[in-house]
Amino acid sequence: MKTRLTLAPGANGTKELVARYGDRLVCVRYRYDAARRLRIKTVELIEEEAPLIEAGGVYLVKIRYEETALREQIRQAGARWDPARKLSKTTGAIVRSSASRNASSADSARPPLRYIHVETDFY
Repeated sequence: MKTRLTLAPGANGTKELVARYGDRLVCVRYRYDAARRLRIKTVELIEEEAPLIEAGGVYLVKIRYEETALREQIRQAGARWDPARKLSKTTGAIVRSSASRNASSADSARPPLRYIHVETDFY
């Protein structure tokens, strides 16, 4: 199937659908199936709207057992321990500040801070 035409709500050919779906209508598409020789009209609707909660990125940080100073620094900055994952949960600002302090420390043999960015919000 090939899409030939995509129309915004309110354009000619969408007025009946705007009356039916209202503000939920995102667009109307006309698709063509050459094998079956059909024109198919599809609609894209908004199913659900939820507020976006932005509190910075959430990071899972792994700190080695012997890095007690770094672990304490992150905990005091507001990180929370996740016992199930055995990782600390924190925001991107804390990770950045801890990583820069870690890099500028006199101990150059220390490995870089290990973290994973998580797309969900926990604060």
